[in-house]
Amino acid sequence: MQKTFFPVILEKQKKLPIYLTSAGCDFYQESVDRTYGFPSYHWIQCSMGKGKIKINNERIILEKNMGMIIHKDVPHYYEPLCEKWLTDWVTFDGFAVKQLLNTLGFYKSNYYYINDISGIREKIVNCIDIGNHYNNYIELSIMNYDFVMTLPKYINRSSSPDYTTKIDIVINYINDNFYSALTIDSLANLIKVTPQYLCNIFSKATNKRPFEYVNEVRIQKSKELMLNTNFTIHEISKKVGFEDASYYGKWFKRIEKMTPGSFRKHYKGY
Repeated sequence: MQKTFFPVILEKQKKLPIYLTSAGCDFYQESVDRTYGFPSYHWIQCSMGKGKIKINNERIILEKNMGMIIHKDVPHYYEPLCEKWLTDWVTFDGFAVKQLLNTLGFYKSNYYYINDISGIREKIVNCIDIGNHYNNYIELSIMNYDFVMTLPKYINRSSSPDYTTKIDIVINYINDNFYSALTIDSLANLIKVTPQYLCNIFSKATNKRPFEYVNEVRIQKSKELMLNTNFTIHEISKKVGFEDASYYGKWFKRIEKMTPGSFRKHYKGY
């Protein structure tokens, strides 16, 4: 039976590291054209029938026991390829989501084969039931965090290209050493390839250049420092690996659509 939940998002929810923006189960999926993407991160899975998804110049057939992560604001289009295409979905956002997905290996929008679709569906249904009966945004945030953190155990990544294993080594190194003076040569040397080859496979795996990812990690870490310490913005920029505070500010605004000072004021009030 079709179930859906669409919470009213208040400012206090937006200050959480992760929060639910919608959920659905056994949904009769129709054609959707999102030219400018969706304003939240999105997990969609197929429980019956099949449909076609167009994203990042790829055409993906999503059929039973397949699911897909679609990143925030990424343009995409999907349509049913049969009379009854049933999907389950959950959408979520929050200031910690991007780094959380990166840490779990969901670097870009991608599809996956599912080992246990009923396990994922149960979590989605629980979110819908809690939302429709109680709408406790703190509990929903906890459930949403659990959903994202446990998602890797329900999916099969064995079909991923061999180079993704190499990229995971680089990603983990960046996550652990973002504050250091990193170079493209040192990153390439980790997996014994040329800098040019690293850039090529990194872009294939993540849709980002290596130092685009480095700067995103540094920005995410700087947000944690802004919310949990009293360091100045200049001090924070140094602590996360930026040698120049103005360059840090440029990247922060590019990623977060606001200045570091505006971000701190929005979440801390000063």
